[in-house]
Amino acid sequence: MTDRKYFLDNLRWLNVLLLFPCHSSFFILVFRQYFEGDFGGRLSALYEVTDPWIMPVMFVIAGISTVYALQKRSINAFIKERAMKLFVPLIAGILTLVPVLTYVIRRILYRYDGTFFNHYAIFFTEFSGDTQGFREGFALAHLWFLLVLFVFSLAVIPIIRLTKNNKIGFEKLPMPVILLLFLLPALGSFIPDVFVGIHLGAYFIWFLLGYFILSKDKIQAKLERWRFLLLGCALAGVMLILMERNGIVNTPQPQMVWDVYKILYGWVMLLALLGMAKRYFNINNKVTVYLSKSSFGVYLFHVSWNFPVAFFAYRLTDNPALRMAVILPVTAILTFLTYELCRRIPVTRWMFGLKK
Repeated sequence: MTDRKYFLDNLRWLNVLLLFPCHSSFFILVFRQYFEGDFGGRLSALYEVTDPWIMPVMFVIAGISTVYALQKRSINAFIKERAMKLFVPLIAGILTLVPVLTYVIRRILYRYDGTFFNHYAIFFTEFSGDTQGFREGFALAHLWFLLVLFVFSLAVIPIIRLTKNNKIGFEKLPMPVILLLFLLPALGSFIPDVFVGIHLGAYFIWFLLGYFILSKDKIQAKLERWRFLLLGCALAGVMLILMERNGIVNTPQPQMVWDVYKILYGWVMLLALLGMAKRYFNINNKVTVYLSKSSFGVYLFHVSWNFPVAFFAYRLTDNPALRMAVILPVTAILTFLTYELCRRIPVTRWMFGLKK
């Protein structure tokens, strides 16, 4: 049995907190598109820089955590735990959180004047194919992550059983080979999406890379040794993306070349974050314990507040910095208050899979 890897817990909640500015900037861009016909602006830089790695980090950590979870429980117990942790909150969120969010979206963006109960009926009877919730009808919004992670947790079990007796020396992989593994999610990205904008093939490969490769102690130690070089390469990747979006360098053609580059950049950044976190963030104190325990609830509730608060800030001022200065603290306060309320009520604590 391995000791708990606190750096993974800490990297997970850091990633969740990073969603606050990422989604805030995204929503501001949505408002600019709908009300001004302009999807540009400086805030899009944050979205472009983080998009290639923020969800891959979540899936990789989920894959690594699956290894540790199966060390402590049987496969049947693991399935039951995943159902309670992911599937039950998914259903609860679809019944409660998402309809409220999509109602607010329709009121703000489309000036919907029907009642919430009319919208609720439409939500469960019409299907637009839009998973994000910006069109009329059923949506998953940010809860798609729970559904996909639950499906991945089930899908990996047959693979685990097939490879159980195969002693593959993944921990001996040299760093150049580890870097080339980005080609696997790059190939996975060509698998057609089941949900619009959700790259299931690539995400499943990120999950498998976490389970089979990045969970190995020797691989983690190797990333720690190479952390500065990896971080330097990742920051160089950030600069290239920023230069491309500002027209300093031209987007490589065909577009597929640039898309593959962003997957490589995302992979290098992911490896750098794991190496740096293992070295400097393998800590455990009251603050990290609280943030780790609350991260799941924060993920569930933050979008429900982020969208209306972002709209308020959008109407309040034209200054991007002032908008973010309003959105971030207000959204964070309301999100954590919602989490604290729900975790103290037995029914909502069970519904949303929260820790007491």
